[in-house]
Amino acid sequence: MNLNVISLCFISLLPAALSAQSLSLSVTGGTSGNTPDQFMLNGHQINLQANTVEFMNSGTAKNVFLTYGVSPDHSLVAFLESGPEQSRINLMGTGGSRLHAFDAITAASGDPSLAVYPFNDGSVLVRDNIAGFTLFDSFGKRVAGVSGSGDSNRGELISEVSMDPNGKTVVIYTPKIKQQDGMMGSRAQLFTAENRLTNIYSSNTRTLRSVSVSSDGQFIALVTGGQNARDRVLVMDRYGNRLNTIETEEQLVGARIAANPSYLLLYSSGRAMVFNTLSGERIGSSSFSSGLLVADYFSEDQIILGMTGDYSSAAGIVQNIEFLAIHLGKKAIRSEELSGIIGLSPAVQPVLKRTGPGRYRLEGTSKIVEIRTSF
Repeated sequence: MNLNVISLCFISLLPAALSAQSLSLSVTGGTSGNTPDQFMLNGHQINLQANTVEFMNSGTAKNVFLTYGVSPDHSLVAFLESGPEQSRINLMGTGGSRLHAFDAITAASGDPSLAVYPFNDGSVLVRDNIAGFTLFDSFGKRVAGVSGSGDSNRGELISEVSMDPNGKTVVIYTPKIKQQDGMMGSRAQLFTAENRLTNIYSSNTRTLRSVSVSSDGQFIALVTGGQNARDRVLVMDRYGNRLNTIETEEQLVGARIAANPSYLLLYSSGRAMVFNTLSGERIGSSSFSSGLLVADYFSEDQIILGMTGDYSSAAGIVQNIEFLAIHLGKKAIRSEELSGIIGLSPAVQPVLKRTGPGRYRLEGTSKIVEIRTSF
């Protein structure tokens, strides 16, 4: 065959070879011009700032409140507002419509521990002090009040909450509790169906790095760390029964139970690892050159997908953004940089969703990013 013909054949086949293994990114048109404070939530543009929330589709705004929170499905915003005697919960749709309002708790303005956690069904959990929580149902009726205090007279961090989107499983945990001997311990408690707290984890020597609940509420993963000790992940069912323990040399940042709860993703600032949730078998892993900010494992495609970048908590923005896809079956990695910046909000959890084979979407950030992979 003529050499020129061979060269021509190779050149014509090159684009097909490249497209067979690729990762492409595109910002959804409705969010491409968003500032770092502007988010598309449940189809509505909303401006989220520390002191002002503007519902851009309706032109309404809220700027007098103690704190606010966004439901996991991005359909509701709950405001905790001052009242003459008690604070009030004002529940609004992300389009700006007022849905419900009711008396809540006695709250002091300027208390940094105040927080509000709306569920998808309209029920609301309020953190009213460093360790106290009050639950209201979707009608505004007070269901229960509990305390997640570690009972330490030497100091403890503010208690945190991890839950599934529908509030089926709610874990209240204190990440660090100072012990009498100077060691740091921690505690996690389950908010039961009887509206009381039951202890599922307690340690005088290990702190809780993170607690995650699967999207269906069936599993809980606790990431613990201790001084001069390996990091440990405890896997439990929704009743607090321990199912598995995984140890690693990595200094873990967190864990995520995949959409298919048979798989557990553990990640540090520069590495992601996939394990079988129940057996603890290691399925695969990959390293990252910069800080891992969002990640998930999609078992249907055997792909770990992650976003890395330089995050400034003070500005609420991510720069030098790169997306990476790792195919564990084919042991291949693809990456692509995204130009510009992306904004994050403490009220909204960023999440990667699968929209089809090899197709994903980043939501819960100022720009919605469509991701396509091909291996």
